[in-house]
Amino acid sequence: MPLTFTPQPEPAAGRIRLVVGGWSTAPTLYRSDLNGTHRVRADLTRAPIYDYEAALTGAVIYDASNVQLSDGTTANIYSTTALDAPGPWFHAVATPELSFKPRHLTTRYTASVETGATVHRPLQRRSPIIVSGPARTREGTFEVWCASHEEAQVAQAVLHGGDGLIMLREAGVHPGLDMFFVALRSSVEPAAQVRDGWRWLVRVDFVELDDPAATLRPARTFQTILDESSSFSALRAEDRTMAETLSGGFQ
Repeated sequence: MPLTFTPQPEPAAGRIRLVVGGWSTAPTLYRSDLNGTHRVRADLTRAPIYDYEAALTGAVIYDASNVQLSDGTTANIYSTTALDAPGPWFHAVATPELSFKPRHLTTRYTASVETGATVHRPLQRRSPIIVSGPARTREGTFEVWCASHEEAQVAQAVLHGGDGLIMLREAGVHPGLDMFFVALRSSVEPAAQVRDGWRWLVRVDFVELDDPAATLRPARTFQTILDESSSFSALRAEDRTMAETLSGGFQ
């Protein structure tokens, strides 16, 4: 059976489905896009296969070398596609099905980068001794604009649920803004009253992470959720939102 590899963008879900066949052993698959080159963090042994971390805009290239095929030969993968999805988009790294898509990021975004150097100031010495080190990742605050208080609660459930590792993808308006991060804290406040109700702001204090080593957890289904709870009434008493239910609740 020949090797087949077809990326199928699903912009409404913010992901790319990977339809594959013909290999005997799942390869190490890489993705190159506006955010650089990274290993695809997905279970390549079980269909359907989804990549939730591709950049929302620009070309997305998948490649793998020396893929072991069912007939004992090898082949290479090289395939180009584009997601072309609107942003911004937030999702949990370990459980990417847990996500939220606010209307937009506000203009209130601040990020600082600290030096990794250590400064020693010995007595009786005018100039300090510097031990150099790499710069730290970004730390700062951003705000997201939510259509309702319920949407703001979903945002907080995603930001603080599960492992707490989050990926922000922005649709190319501000190149370089995409990042993995941890939300140190978040707050919710009303922003403006409009004809159909109120708009709400979620303010997030964050610390950026390099490409994390988190592995994907299997998605929770309604059956697994029901197996863990005696009834929907009991489930509603345990979790405030569906986002908490899908993530296993705040941890």
